[in-house]
Amino acid sequence: MAAADPGNTSPLPLDGRVALVTGGSRGIGREVSSHLAALGALVAINYASNSARADELVAELASRGHGAVAVRADVSDPDAVRALFDRAEEAFGSPLHIVVACAGLLNNKYPALADTTVEDFDAMFAVNVRGTFLVCREAASRIPANSGGRVVTFSSSIVGTLLPSYAAYTATNAAVEAMTRILAKEVAAKGVTANVVAPGPVRTELFLAGKDEAFLRRVEQQSMGRIAETTDVAPVVAFLASDAAAWVNGQVIRDRWPEQLRRPASSSSQRRHLAPQTKEQASCPASSPAASSRCRGASCPGGSPGGELPILVLLHPFLSTDGPHGPPPSSRRHCGGRDGERAAEVGARGRGGERKWVVAAAAGGAEEERVAREDGAG
Repeated sequence: MAAADPGNTSPLPLDGRVALVTGGSRGIGREVSSHLAALGALVAINYASNSARADELVAELASRGHGAVAVRADVSDPDAVRALFDRAEEAFGSPLHIVVACAGLLNNKYPALADTTVEDFDAMFAVNVRGTFLVCREAASRIPANSGGRVVTFSSSIVGTLLPSYAAYTATNAAVEAMTRILAKEVAAKGVTANVVAPGPVRTELFLAGKDEAFLRRVEQQSMGRIAETTDVAPVVAFLASDAAAWVNGQVIRDRWPEQLRRPASSSSQRRHLAPQTKEQASCPASSPAASSRCRGASCPGGSPGGELPILVLLHPFLSTDGPHGPPPSSRRHCGGRDGERAAEVGARGRGGERKWVVAAAAGGAEEERVAREDGAG
């Protein structure tokens, strides 16, 4: 990451915003908490039981000059969730602007549906669905209107891949997606957005539990040679929490490598689709009859809201494009289809002059969803 310019006094993208991250002391939630704080947000870090890890993160952020507080709460308990919001608001003297529901539970025994116990089923639904519901319900009533309010929930790419041994877990994520997309319509009039981030495999305790090295190698072979890191996911959440995402609402962001980027195009039409396009072609799905007949999505002129946007490239003022895993694999812009793939560029000029937030995304069709993948969100 490039060093900050000491002469640049522009405010950070999330300066003055107050954020709450449930499950914020571990895994993806921990990285999300750190990333939001680095972009200027004051962060309330929720944890369920391990106070040491939460306090460690708060101290780490404080050493960097960031404001954070750790708050213990069981997200499946309505009274605890209300108290969590109260504590976050009291800590920073402000209502919340950003709420990220990242707390999640996965049964690491990976049973078939016939072998899933009612206790394990209830435990996952209590945290993943009931917990997300309670957090979203509180956020919907507390985030002030026209304050740049953002709600981000977590699902999983497994909703599309439907792997065996994940029946209950997949069902919880499908419920979160449906609930969040409905919430997006309900809070839109207040100027609040609600979106879902649905990662593929991410190297977290939740994902690694119960998996052997042979399995992980197979996943790596299907994931561009490596399993994603939490640092690959947090910037997606940061984008959705920013002013640049004000026009992104009710979306499920499939944060993983689509199948069509992992293999050569099998037809001339696919090769044309993946070829670089002019600015006009990239911004208009109607550049060809075939494209216009298939287009979808809120950010596409001929589309409709509520589509799915798997992130391919995310660039913003505080994300390096030449990090440990190299630059983004492609800056190509795609225009795709109602029944196939699509990519839309959603850009907004940042507060730092020429710096821009840009997201290039693509929504995958049935072809993409055949790839067997797993999720590490939580």
